[in-house]
Amino acid sequence: MDFNKLELFIGLILVFLGEFLAIVHSNFQFHFVLVLGILLVVQGIYNQLIKPINTRQFLKLYFWFFLIGVVVETLGLLLQLWYYSNYTVLNAIIIYLFTYPAVEFGLVYTFLILEHLFFKEKIKASIYPSPLVSIFVLFSAVILLCVALIFNYYNYFFLFCSIMLFFISIIDLVILKTKDYSYLTEVFDNSLIYVLIFLLTAATQGIIQEFPNTFVYFWAYTNNPVQNITLLNIPIIVLIGWTLLIFVPHMIYRIMNIENSFSKKK
Repeated sequence: MDFNKLELFIGLILVFLGEFLAIVHSNFQFHFVLVLGILLVVQGIYNQLIKPINTRQFLKLYFWFFLIGVVVETLGLLLQLWYYSNYTVLNAIIIYLFTYPAVEFGLVYTFLILEHLFFKEKIKASIYPSPLVSIFVLFSAVILLCVALIFNYYNYFFLFCSIMLFFISIIDLVILKTKDYSYLTEVFDNSLIYVLIFLLTAATQGIIQEFPNTFVYFWAYTNNPVQNITLLNIPIIVLIGWTLLIFVPHMIYRIMNIENSFSKKK
C-alpha cells in the first residue's frame, strides 16, 4: 500500500470516528478528529490525481491560512457571530494553529479536485486583468458598511461581510498592481464554473463538518439573518458563508501559483 492510499485509509477512519464521537457520544473534541480526517482524505486524493504540494509551498500556504483563520475567528468572536460552548485555552490554541489552516487546506484541495475532475483546463487566468471587478467589490463593501452603521438590522453580520470584502478587494488591487494578475477578474471571467465549484465545495465540506455539530453544538451561530431557515438543522446562511471561507484561501493559492509561474519564467 503506497503512502497516498494509506493516508486516504487513515483519513476515512478518522472521518467516521469524528462523526461517531459527535452523533453518538456528543464529544466536543469530534471536530479536531474530523478535520484531520477530511484533510488526509482530500490530500490523498489530490496527491494521486494532481501532484503533491512541495514543502516550501505548504509552509507558505500554512502561514497565510493561519493569518486568515486569526482574522476570521477574531472578527467572528468580537462581533458575536458565533461562540463556543467549551472554549478553553487549549481549544483556542488548537483552533488557531490547526483547525483553521487544516479546514482551509481541505477546502482548497476539494476545490482543485472538483476542478480537475469536471472542469480540467477550463479555468484560465484573464488575459486582460482589470481593476473594475475589485472596485465593484470595494464599493459593495462600502454599501454593506453603510447598512451596518445606519440600520439596526444584523449590523454585526453586515460589518463582518464588509470587512472581508474590503480586504479581498484591496489584496486583489495590490496583486494587480504588482503582478498584473487579478483573481477577482478571473472569477468573473469564469463565473459559471467558479460558482458551481464553490457551491459543490461548500455543500460537501459544510454539511460534513456542520451536521455532526448539530448533535454537540461545540459552536453555535448568533446574530445572523434568516438563521431559522435550515438544511439538516444547519442554517442556510451558514452554508452560504462557507463559500466565503473557500474564496479567500483559494485566492491565496492562485496568487501563489501566479508568483511561481513568474519566477519560473525569470
